Amino acid sequence: MRIVFALLFFMATFAYADQWSPPTTSSFSSNEDAYVLRIEPGDGKNNALAVVYKYKKTEKNYAVFRRFSLVNTDAPVYAFISDDGIIFTFDDWYHMGHDHALIKYDIDG
Repeated sequence: MRIVFALLFFMATFAYADQWSPPTTSSFSSNEDAYVLRIEPGDGKNNALAVVYKYKKTEKNYAVFRRFSLVNTDAPVYAFISDDGIIFTFDDWYHMGHDHALIKYDIDG
């Protein structure tokens, strides 16, 4: 029994907190591909940046629709954009389940 406790104690000293890789630029598209959302991570001075592209049917390509800063300092862990251009971001990079667990951005920001 002493050996079990000794092993548990020894193994507990090598426990580490979760480790996150740095956030990278990520893209998400709406279900019907009407919009594409690109999220660029924050740089320490500025929050993460969202760039929304809207599909132009007449030109058959995407054009920048709007660009704005997110409330996330580094980046959201995941994002969703609807066919109406409404954006949802989930969690903060490095801080899941805290201040910005779910944020909604309307079409006009």
